[in-house]
Amino acid sequence: MPEMPDRTIGFLSIAAGLIFSTYIVLVIVTIFFATVQTSLAAEVRTTEGSIATLETTYYASLARENASTPASAGLVAPSVVEYAIAKPAQGISFAGK
Repeated sequence: MPEMPDRTIGFLSIAAGLIFSTYIVLVIVTIFFATVQTSLAAEVRTTEGSIATLETTYYASLARENASTPASAGLVAPSVVEYAIAKPAQGISFAGK
């Protein structure tokens, strides 16, 4: 059986070390992104709660406005309704000059 060269064992040791180091780095990156995703999900939930509060306030104010009558704001119904007669718009032309 032929013997392995001395350089092969060194190369395989370095390759195994690089693969293991890459694995450790990828595990750390995965944990980091999982942490970021969890904090972003919590922030989204907080923002959705704020939006729900704003919507509730908005719809409550709309309900108050719709419940009020125009007369309570000092508005009255018009006594006569007149419409303007539609006339075609005058064109500007220098043809006659």
